[in-house]
Amino acid sequence: MGMKNKLKRYLKVVLIFALALGVSGNFRRVFAADKTGAITGTGFTYELVFPENQTGSYGYYDLKMAPDQKQELTIKLNNPYPEEIKVDVIIDSAKTGSNGVIDYNRNTLAVDKSLKHNIKDIVKAEKTVTIPPKSKIDLPIKITMPKVEFDGVLLGSIYMERQTTQKEKEQQTGSVRNIYSYSVGLLLRENDKKTEKKLELNGVKAGLDNYRNSVILSFSNVQPEILPKLSIEAEVMKKGSKEVLWDTRKTDMRMAPNSLLNFPVSMQGEAMTAGKYTAHIIARSEDKKWEWNEDFEITQEQAEKYNQEDVGLIQERGLDWKLIVIIVVAILLLFLLIFLVIRRRRKKEEEEKREELLRRKKALLKRKRALEAQKNQENE
Repeated sequence: MGMKNKLKRYLKVVLIFALALGVSGNFRRVFAADKTGAITGTGFTYELVFPENQTGSYGYYDLKMAPDQKQELTIKLNNPYPEEIKVDVIIDSAKTGSNGVIDYNRNTLAVDKSLKHNIKDIVKAEKTVTIPPKSKIDLPIKITMPKVEFDGVLLGSIYMERQTTQKEKEQQTGSVRNIYSYSVGLLLRENDKKTEKKLELNGVKAGLDNYRNSVILSFSNVQPEILPKLSIEAEVMKKGSKEVLWDTRKTDMRMAPNSLLNFPVSMQGEAMTAGKYTAHIIARSEDKKWEWNEDFEITQEQAEKYNQEDVGLIQERGLDWKLIVIIVVAILLLFLLIFLVIRRRRKKEEEEKREELLRRKKALLKRKRALEAQKNQENE
């Protein structure tokens, strides 16, 4: 690895360390709604109006509809505060996060190519609504079902996020952003037919998970049904070897209908090495079982790239003293800056106190002289 690449990696680690200290960064603090619609924190409240074709009494919409049926739902929004607020509304299909949890929130995850009907093309709402001060409004949600009947379910969400006011932007620090939002689940079906569970392995490749070297297993739930109680066991070995280099096992996961799951197998802090590998994978969902032996290759270019970006990489040659020195110097500079700012502020306060004391002494002396002069005049 060249000196230039080493320096880039050092700078990345120092930057991440600075972020951890709160020197810079941009963190979102999200206030989510519970199923009753109450928001934790200053925001707004909502109430779901359930139609007659609602299936069950849940905190989300579960509707049984007919092909080509049109329907309008209503969500009541309440602004209890003396200023108007604006709320952004986003309709999207449910996705599956790398932790095996169905994600209904705003995200950049991709849908699987097997998805025939994207819920954001079927369900429409205004992109932004305004709620006047201390008022309630109705938010219409319009649904137009596909003309051809389908089996299974369409799963998505109605995501709402309150826009941050200019005053709030000025009050917030550079490291924390308060986001006031919530998601309402939306499940649409046309019949009660169940489809057979089907999980496909798209491929295996090297990558990063949370800035750590990993092997990424890409799965697709290609059916329009939630894949429940999913467990995955994976072992990674050098091709032709039985020695397990890295392994993982996770249970109680779920996949959204027609969604992707990029499942990580951590390299446990080890440096990535170029070569040919084999992943042995077993996945289960209730009574179904799938098993694969998948060969893949890590190129030298990939290994160098990900090793440079892995912030927790264990280096075989021992302690990286250059990196330690850079981190220590960064900490010392930070504390020196804080010390100088505090000392300057205290010095200024002390000077102001001395000037104020001097003004008081002069005023007192002036008053004393005036009293003495008045007394002398009276004696004469």
